[in-house]
Amino acid sequence: MPIRASLTIVALAAAIWILDKGKDFFVPVVAAALLAFTLMPLVRLGQRFNIPAAVVATVILFGAGLGGGALVSSNAKDAAKLVARMPELTQFIVVKVRRLLLVSRDGHPRRNPPPAADSGIHVAKPLHSACMKRRRNRVGPQHRKGKRHDKDPPAPLLGIARSA
Repeated sequence: MPIRASLTIVALAAAIWILDKGKDFFVPVVAAALLAFTLMPLVRLGQRFNIPAAVVATVILFGAGLGGGALVSSNAKDAAKLVARMPELTQFIVVKVRRLLLVSRDGHPRRNPPPAADSGIHVAKPLHSACMKRRRNRVGPQHRKGKRHDKDPPAPLLGIARSA
């Protein structure tokens, strides 16, 4: 039994190594297979109207290329603006994450969080333990121990009654 487990581990490691070394080959092959499976219903639809599969596939890929090119060209200006603002946005995200984690610039945890007035962020205070106990032990008919709620059947949906 241990020999079989070790052979399985070696085979798995070999498969991972082969896939890693052959990714320049396997990635396009898998992408082509996924594309073929995705477009096959459209090709079959074209064949119902006596259009050859090669013609339908060519038209589909040509249309996808035109659509993708139009999409990229229409968003080029916005993408350029976003790339130009990237350092500013990166700094903004870093500041927000530090405030969320309450970590100072030197990497040490803050003992007293900064006031929320300067940043517009409200830092919530932890609830008192007595308040937590009251929340946990709420009283009321739905919170009483021993009462089962699953005895009543659910209301019928859309006015359709369940037949017994």
